[in-house]
Amino acid sequence: MEAVHSLIGNKLIINDDIKSGSTDLPYYHYHDVYEIYLLLDGRRYMIIDGNVFDTNSGDAAIIRPGELHRSYGDADYRGICFNFSYNYLNRYYTPEARAALLKCLHTNIISLPDDIVTEIVRLSTACRHHPELGFAYFSTILGLLSSNTAKRIEGNALT
Repeated sequence: MEAVHSLIGNKLIINDDIKSGSTDLPYYHYHDVYEIYLLLDGRRYMIIDGNVFDTNSGDAAIIRPGELHRSYGDADYRGICFNFSYNYLNRYYTPEARAALLKCLHTNIISLPDDIVTEIVRLSTACRHHPELGFAYFSTILGLLSSNTAKRIEGNALT
């Protein structure tokens, strides 16, 4: 097991993830920040805190600080990864706003309709082009995820 610690602080980090062929994250790891991974194309198996999730295009993995996780698969895939800290949430959102926006952080996988995925991609691009307004765009992303938590996918325990 390896710990992956961040220097994110009060920032929102957004990364594109494009992999070809059989690409596995070969080790379990964890972060001291939240991670939201939106799979745009392909299929991945996500292991989060001992549960295996079969994820496909349009599925968002929600990984909380300290949760052991890894992914694996044998096909090309593409996604967007959002990393942010609790300090980031405290900096930009009131307790009431956090309660409303962060419902999505209480589940591991959310299956999203195509129009919501398209909107999240658009908003992530806006975050990058206008970092001074990133918290506002990210609020909308969190709201979209939270409003779709009823479409969550249940995992299977590792055996």
